[in-house]
Amino acid sequence: MKLPSIAFLILAIIASLSAGCSRREQSDVRSTETCTGQFSMTDQGDIHAVLPTDSGMHGIWDPQAFKNVCSQAVWEKSFIENRDIEVFIKAGSFVPMYVHSDGAPLIHVRIARNNAKAALLTSEKQYVAKESDEYLFVSTGALAVSGIEYIGRLAPMAAKMTPLGVGRWSVRVVEMNAPHSPDGKSSPDVPDFVVLVNPESSPAANYRQSVETFN
Repeated sequence: MKLPSIAFLILAIIASLSAGCSRREQSDVRSTETCTGQFSMTDQGDIHAVLPTDSGMHGIWDPQAFKNVCSQAVWEKSFIENRDIEVFIKAGSFVPMYVHSDGAPLIHVRIARNNAKAALLTSEKQYVAKESDEYLFVSTGALAVSGIEYIGRLAPMAAKMTPLGVGRWSVRVVEMNAPHSPDGKSSPDVPDFVVLVNPESSPAANYRQSVETFN
């Protein structure tokens, strides 16, 4: 007897997590569900926020590209496996911040403004631990950052969003050895991650396309 669709989905998710599971087709994020969550928009500037994840990965993402991710079922179709995530990376709708660690780091997204390139501050350079190659980000008008499990409108208060000009941008992720207080909190002056967002300088740039942010 044919299984109900929800039962089939549950079995498919379990199978995908099992060793030796067969490759499943890439799913898109289209859905007929109505999204009601509202994002927290910043005022035409950088993002500076403590953002949680229990999935070991944060990410920069285009809200329009994932506007119909309103349920866990829809999310799981596209973000369970690395190869599925890399489809979005290649398209420029997602940039991974993947250090295989849960927590709530302080993230600063610095965006080029008024012809001034986004770069590390002099005071930050001494704390650099790792720096990624450039990733492509294709903006439809905004940029969001959150733990990967909060992509879309599943928990909008766990994501931050800022306006970003429509077009192609270059994104570089910098992991910092930020000093911490005795209670484990990050220094407000040195983020755990600095994300540098600049207009694309060359359409032929050899962008990184791996879910692994750092070599």
